[in-house]
Amino acid sequence: MTPYMQMWMRSAAGRESLRKSRERYRATEKGRVAMRKANAQHRIDNPDKAIARHAIQNAIRDGKIMRPTTCSVCGCVRKVESHHPDYTKPFEVVWVCRPCHRDIHRGEKE
Repeated sequence: MTPYMQMWMRSAAGRESLRKSRERYRATEKGRVAMRKANAQHRIDNPDKAIARHAIQNAIRDGKIMRPTTCSVCGCVRKVESHHPDYTKPFEVVWVCRPCHRDIHRGEKE
């Protein structure tokens, strides 16, 4: 890829173009098959993650756990996600908003 293309892909317009392109691909039958295959492979490669994720989803669905409305890191009020610091303990989660969750996985927050 040329330096110009690299710069463009880092720009807001480039990222938006790439997002739309991926969205169009995923809407095709070939894209749906590829996503199913990638998701199945991810579950095989990361069984602890899959078990922990399903345990929390089922507990929320069954009413055993209530999803909070505030982020435990920044305190903002919005939809929060469950972050598993240790996948072997599926019910020990930190409830964080999407930006804080992204920062945790990038190593910017603990």
